[in-house]
Amino acid sequence: MDRLSLLREKNPGLVIHTVDEKLFTRYARLVSSPVFRKIADHIDRTTTMPDRNTYVADIPELHTKEIDDALCAFYGGLVPQIGWCNGKNYSMNGSEYHKGPELTIAITDCLMWWMLPEDLVDFDHAASSRAEVFYIPKGCAFLLKPEILHLAPCKVDSAGYKTVIILPMGTNRPLDPDLKAKIRANGDPESKLLHMSNKYMITHKDWEPLVSQGVHVGLLGENRKVEPID
Repeated sequence: MDRLSLLREKNPGLVIHTVDEKLFTRYARLVSSPVFRKIADHIDRTTTMPDRNTYVADIPELHTKEIDDALCAFYGGLVPQIGWCNGKNYSMNGSEYHKGPELTIAITDCLMWWMLPEDLVDFDHAASSRAEVFYIPKGCAFLLKPEILHLAPCKVDSAGYKTVIILPMGTNRPLDPDLKAKIRANGDPESKLLHMSNKYMITHKDWEPLVSQGVHVGLLGENRKVEPID
């Protein structure tokens, strides 16, 4: 039995979608480039598999002319940051979005929870039941559309997951506290979700790592989980 079939068997109440379904195109599109393998191999070789989700925004040594020239084609001529996210997560926990596309390369098989911008009601809350979960096979690369709600991947097996995360330069960097306070005081309802640079977030009430950071509690319902295959 293949890994997707095993996952579906372990999670009988969960509809797990694939990247070749029409539904996938509501959220993302598949992309390819000769440099993707080089980026993924470098990050796989130089990173560990931590027990907790770990994110690094940018790897300076990956910014060669060949790689930057290839990636800027996906970002309108701008050079994006090249980072990674690894871990052993298995639940939704919350959701975030960015004002720009996110290019992901799956170094291992993983699962992703996605919601549409309209699932976020009044920039305040979203029901976890609205999320669709997708099986992303090893080697797959996709460009997530701007403002699609997502968070860290989920593992397929006990070993965990590894992913390359490519975003507009400066995304997920700490905001100056004074600037953050001014933005949140401007009266725009979206501003209360701004957590870091170009990073708008909601969290589930039971996910203490984000609640303790002051992330807006707005993911309602069950903190949905995936049972890994081993």
